[in-house]
Amino acid sequence: LPHNDGATIRDGNKKKTAPYVGLHHRHGDGSIPGILSGLKGGSERGTDKTSILKCYHNFRRRFKYQAAYLASDSLDIKKEMKEQDKTIHYPPEVNIFHVDLSTRKKVGDPSMNSSDIHQGVLDTWGEIAVLVDSECLVMSRSFFSFLAYYIRGESKCSVFVENCNDKTVNQKINKYNADPLMAIHKTYK
Repeated sequence: LPHNDGATIRDGNKKKTAPYVGLHHRHGDGSIPGILSGLKGGSERGTDKTSILKCYHNFRRRFKYQAAYLASDSLDIKKEMKEQDKTIHYPPEVNIFHVDLSTRKKVGDPSMNSSDIHQGVLDTWGEIAVLVDSECLVMSRSFFSFLAYYIRGESKCSVFVENCNDKTVNQKINKYNADPLMAIHKTYK
């Protein structure tokens, strides 16, 4: 992401980007036609885009962030959210790929070619890396979000979208020590 004036920030020989908020939107298990998790209630794990936007706008108001990176399993959602807020960025060429679902025989597409699988895996890890490097992370009801949270460490700015409010945004560092399964399939209170 560029610095707010379009220029990258340099620190010695390393290029750095301006601080940005990492957003993850989970559209749900039905985001890829024909690919289902097989878990009861799987599509209910999706996250409302309005909640993600509201949380991001709360961070922007309080801390003056100029940009966000959006990782999502839905290109349509990425486009819609970018239309609603031009400070949200995403690479349109990134493949929508669920590493854990896409190649399963019963619920996936086992005929996927190796090249698509390899590119999908690289894109997945690339998106996790960008979320990990964000100044603040807004997590959805997804293990993908929680993976980025755990890699970052609990001493970094993070908030679970289901409990994003003035208090959690102001304190920036929110620790989620409970089993993430509880957050993904239920709601933290």
